[in-house]
Amino acid sequence: MKIAIIGGYGHHHLQKAVSSGEIELVGIAADGFDDRAKKFLKGTKAPWFDDYRKMLDTVKADVISVGPVYGYTGEAIAEALGRGFKVTTDKPVGPDWNQFRAVEAEVAHGGRVLITELMERCDPHFRAAHLAVKKGLIGEPVLATAQKSYKFGTRPEFYKDRKLFTGSIMWIGTKAVDVAWYVSGVDFAGVGGHQGNLSRPDYGTIEDHVSAMYALQNGGTCVFHSDYLRPKGARTHADDRVRVAGTKGLVECMAGKCMLITHDDKPQDITDWGKEANPTQDLIDALSGKTDHFSTEKSMYMAKVMLISRDAVDNGQTMEIS
Repeated sequence: MKIAIIGGYGHHHLQKAVSSGEIELVGIAADGFDDRAKKFLKGTKAPWFDDYRKMLDTVKADVISVGPVYGYTGEAIAEALGRGFKVTTDKPVGPDWNQFRAVEAEVAHGGRVLITELMERCDPHFRAAHLAVKKGLIGEPVLATAQKSYKFGTRPEFYKDRKLFTGSIMWIGTKAVDVAWYVSGVDFAGVGGHQGNLSRPDYGTIEDHVSAMYALQNGGTCVFHSDYLRPKGARTHADDRVRVAGTKGLVECMAGKCMLITHDDKPQDITDWGKEANPTQDLIDALSGKTDHFSTEKSMYMAKVMLISRDAVDNGQTMEIS
């Protein structure tokens, strides 16, 4: 598989397989904001492009890996899809409604492939929880809760500009909401929430915390909260948790483990149920249509959910999701 890269932000998961020889890197381009993507030039013979559109017009690639400054993601995705490339991308797919609609228009042509790299779905404990719920072991999901907490560390200057950063709900919040959706298996019906910045006044419009509550299509509830408040002294950079309680029991994921607790059995550690997860292979299989673990439809759905979520939280409203 041959890939080309746009931008030096996000995760670019397929690029991580270049060193193993599984994937060939055939082009690297700036994102129109800066040239941070040059970091990928080390150890490769891939050509550099100052303009990613020129790269898209000339490169012979199977997949474009998109990771620009967050506020430009949708523009780059639409350009790549419009030229017939398959795309993998970090979130947000649609930094704003105009970019989302541009991507949506390209997807509507049919045959387009867009995979959002929401890789928590490949973490063994979350995969195990997903499988347990899918098997009906907790009954009907009633309440899903998700947490995504990060150390703030050192962040780029563009985080101070919300148009470029897009908001904490779009960046770290998307992962928390997606994994709650992935584990529970229930679509959203409505959302409202709150956000603020109490610890990082030097970072302007960034939010250091955000929370939202969702009504689920089955009548249940989902609550998520994300923050940049994890202390420097914590052993890990992130603290990700998911709990889904149902009519027959619950699954609870934290610290890399998944516990299944039901009315009929003793609590059991089921983390091993997800041990076969292979992030790189999952992405490759999704790009070739061999799995629906990731898909264009799911990518577009989550992008739409998060734009509605940001609108609801920004405006202090409860909004429908359909």
